[in-house]
Formats: sequence, structure tokens, C-alpha cells
Amino acid sequence: MKRLGLIDSEGHGHFAGMSEDDVLARIDTLIHEGLLSIERSRDGLPLLSYTESGLAVAKGYVVERWLAEVRAAVGKDEAVKFPFLMEVNPQRNHETVELLIEQVSAEATPEWLPMLRLWRTSETKRLRGRLGVVIARLEC
Repeated sequence: MKRLGLIDSEGHGHFAGMSEDDVLARIDTLIHEGLLSIERSRDGLPLLSYTESGLAVAKGYVVERWLAEVRAAVGKDEAVKFPFLMEVNPQRNHETVELLIEQVSAEATPEWLPMLRLWRTSETKRLRGRLGVVIARLEC
């Protein structure tokens, strides 16, 4: 948890003040709603996992949070260390970053260009290409 920076994540400790029964009831509800499932590890231990629909919901929450940070960086002169950059979060989910870029593309205006250019320099080749498309559209 410490090595990946998860202790500082927004959700860490969310249920700390709840009883075990209340936490288990919430988990049961999420399983019933089809957002979580229980799988077995190779050792036979139960593992709580997202379902496909649960993962889509979780990615949506992450994209909303990241998009708020991107919006806040528009117009700032200095480079921002976004939590979704490869150098900051090498374990990030590329599909989630692609969803973020889609959202950025839908609302970005030319005033976003300096921030987008800086972001692009910190990305993988594939994501640099996606950001390049957004930047090219805004430069026209």
C-alpha cells in the first residue's frame, strides 16, 4: 500500500469507522448489485473483485476526479504532476487515462493547449498520439 501510494488515495480508510458487520453488509449489497464478485485465489482464499460493470463505474469515478485536476491546471504556467502520469503512477490503468483523454477532448478549448502540451511530454507513445490529436484539433 505504501509503495504504490495507495495509503494517500481518497478511498483508503473509508470504512475505518464502521463495524465489520456494516462493511460486510455494504460488500454484500455491491455483490447483489453486480458491481463486485468473489473469486478464489490459487490458494483457495476469497478475493473481492470488480465485475465488468463495477470496473466501469470505478473507472468513471477516477476519470471524474482526474478531470477536475486537469481543469484546475488550465491556465497555470508550471508543469503539474498529475496523479495519472506514468512517472507518478506507473501502475495506472491505460484505459482509464484514455477515457480521461476522451473527456478532455470533449471540453478542451485553446486555453488548454499549454497544459496539454506539457502533459503530452510525460506520456507513453500511444497516449502522446491520442493527446496529439486533441492538440491538433485545438490548434486549428
